[in-house]
Amino acid sequence: MLADQIDDLDRRITKLIVKQDWEYKPSREAYIRRLTKQKFELEKELNRQKALVGNFL
Repeated sequence: MLADQIDDLDRRITKLIVKQDWEYKPSREAYIRRLTKQKFELEKELNRQKALVGNFL
């Protein structure tokens, strides 16, 4: 389910940000950006699906 995938990505992103050292690491930053982009895409799809269901009710 999309909501579960979104929650999983949110937990992974939060864990990476909290775990992050003060030292800048480009690879970690890029990974966080990629996960964040995936999360936003899933949220957009979930909202689209909710709107479609709402139109039929």
